[in-house]
Amino acid sequence: MKLRTPIPLALSALLLVGLTSCATPNDDDAASAEETPTVVAELTPSAAEESPAVAEPAAAPEPVYASCSEFSGHEDAHTYEGTLNGLVPKLLVDSGPRSGAEGETRTNADGQPVAYIAAEGDRWGAIAERFCTGANPEYLEWLNFIRRTGLYSSGGQTPATVYAGDTINLDPYTIASVGDENGTVHSFDPFFPIPPQR
Repeated sequence: MKLRTPIPLALSALLLVGLTSCATPNDDDAASAEETPTVVAELTPSAAEESPAVAEPAAAPEPVYASCSEFSGHEDAHTYEGTLNGLVPKLLVDSGPRSGAEGETRTNADGQPVAYIAAEGDRWGAIAERFCTGANPEYLEWLNFIRRTGLYSSGGQTPATVYAGDTINLDPYTIASVGDENGTVHSFDPFFPIPPQR
């Protein structure tokens, strides 16, 4: 006689154990799933996607200075009206820093010098030379006689004194609006003709 019962019974028992373990989560399996780190692929940018290197800032162009020999100087006017004490108003040129005139030049949109900020140790005569006043060094004083003291101002007959940080006017059309002396802005009355002011 053959026994057939134990194999189907053993097979049924294995199937029951397998299904039971699938239906009930094992606490050890859950803990190991939580501890397993998630792997994330890190992408490296291609050469086309890499951010461009930051360029070094371009050096400021070297200033170009004029030669005083190229400056045409000052011309006498045929009329007194609209002149600067009888001379045709001219914009000055900057021939470059030198001993006694090492301050900063301020320019207009066209690059023309219109004001000068004095440095420590600057002197009036050296500044006049730097801006090519040539045979008429008084021209620089005339450009500044309303807002600064000096030989041609109503403030006295003393030579102009330069203090570090002073603004010295270089433009014949801003005599009444540009310039200061040691932090003070004077308002002397003009006693000779000046060009129309901006």
